[in-house]
Amino acid sequence: MKIAIAHYYWDYPESEHGLPSALVRRGNQVILTVWCGDGGAGRTYETNGFRVHLLPGFNVVSGLGILNLKNPYVSGIGRIYDAFSPDIIDCQSHLFVTTLESLREAKKRGLPSVITVRGVMAKRDLVVNSAQKLYLYTLASRAFKEATLVRCLTRSDAAEVARYGCPQEKIRVIPNFVDTEAFRPSGEEGDHILWYGRFVEEKGVANLVEAGQSVIEKDPSASFILAGDGPLRDEVASMVAQRGLAKSFSMPGKVDRAGLLPLLREASIVVLPSLKEGMPFSLLEAMSSGKAVVASDIPGINDVVVDGETALLVPPCDPRSLAGAMISLRRDPSFRERLGAAARRSVLERFSEGAVVGRVEALYKEARGLTK
Repeated sequence: MKIAIAHYYWDYPESEHGLPSALVRRGNQVILTVWCGDGGAGRTYETNGFRVHLLPGFNVVSGLGILNLKNPYVSGIGRIYDAFSPDIIDCQSHLFVTTLESLREAKKRGLPSVITVRGVMAKRDLVVNSAQKLYLYTLASRAFKEATLVRCLTRSDAAEVARYGCPQEKIRVIPNFVDTEAFRPSGEEGDHILWYGRFVEEKGVANLVEAGQSVIEKDPSASFILAGDGPLRDEVASMVAQRGLAKSFSMPGKVDRAGLLPLLREASIVVLPSLKEGMPFSLLEAMSSGKAVVASDIPGINDVVVDGETALLVPPCDPRSLAGAMISLRRDPSFRERLGAAARRSVLERFSEGAVVGRVEALYKEARGLTK
């Protein structure tokens, strides 16, 4: 098959290379289109057997006064499809204008299309949440009806998109997967507690700092690494400084895979204090690496793990419970080891390339059959 994958923008490009690479290994031809962001418009490059097209465009919400939100419109995507002649177009996330553009191009060419739902909505402030709900009830609802099939990563997301007008008969639940060879147990364990990702409200990093202060008060040797970038990074750094925690919290900035792997290898605990998730790669990567995880008990996370068996789950926005879970794991190395080993087994069974990619390919074939 010739598969076109339409992205919006990338914060961590390497995390988006997994699916196209796996599809190429199965004998497919793949291209990715993505907004170029701050530069590189018109550039193309090849990696892992597929081609990436960086498209010019602009952020359609930049003039609306909505802080920390990007939703790009791109130009030239039709020319890319004309040259590639795809058999199917996979639109990444219903929340972005790039999906609406790609669905229009698919309809124009009589091509099947898939929308991949990567979390139904982000949890931000009142203005952004209201804007997202308006979009979901209008443009996204229409997009769900126009797409041939809709892939949700979790059953909870499947139920939620149905409430926003996605026809039940179009929904298929197929999770993310992780590179279990790159992210594998190393036999190493340092002493730090690790969080990594984007510094945005829905990741709950402020709650982690508050919980971390409680951990340090009981265990002054505890140390934390917060790796990543994003609009709230400076705010979190100020919070760390104001609480006098600078010696115990390291914030190395954005890290690529080469930088992430040693951080994971040396971590004793990985924490995801999120308020809202789709199916986070960071969770699957930590589990695949055999690490003990403490995470919020929310959809997108509790779809993946079992509390007390493959991770410890705590209520979201509850720094006290979060601190208690971290303290209990720090005090019990054998429990950490058991959780990490069970997490690794779960990933190999349910979230490995072999367990997932064939199902995605079958989804594409089903969509093609429905358009004939």
